[in-house]
Amino acid sequence: MFRRRNNLSFSHHQEVAGIESPEDRQWWLDRALEGDGKKRWSSNKLRAAINQGKAFDRTRKVELEAEALGKFVVLYADPPWQYASNDPYYHGHTRDRYPTLSIAELKALPVLKRVDALEQDEDVQHVFHNLG
Repeated sequence: MFRRRNNLSFSHHQEVAGIESPEDRQWWLDRALEGDGKKRWSSNKLRAAINQGKAFDRTRKVELEAEALGKFVVLYADPPWQYASNDPYYHGHTRDRYPTLSIAELKALPVLKRVDALEQDEDVQHVFHNLG
């Protein structure tokens, strides 16, 4: 059963309204309440995180079989990783703009399993990466 959170705005609830599973809606509202540890997420940040989650889900569902994709297989991954800079012109951390992944979370992404499989495949000519 879905419950409204009195400590979140209508906009927060509107962002999760399109999510089919009540458990998933609750999970996203919990994440918005937890925020980044200092303050809860805005409805815009919640929307960005939900969209990022949907994009990851779509990526995971893609079958990366060389025969289905054609002669050349290109696997490109640019997940939202955490970084900082000592540059005086640097204007903030990426995590201030959208949710990012830690090194441990990046290494847990299923793309690494696919890279390993490609490296073992005798039909694949070259595998270039700078992952784990």
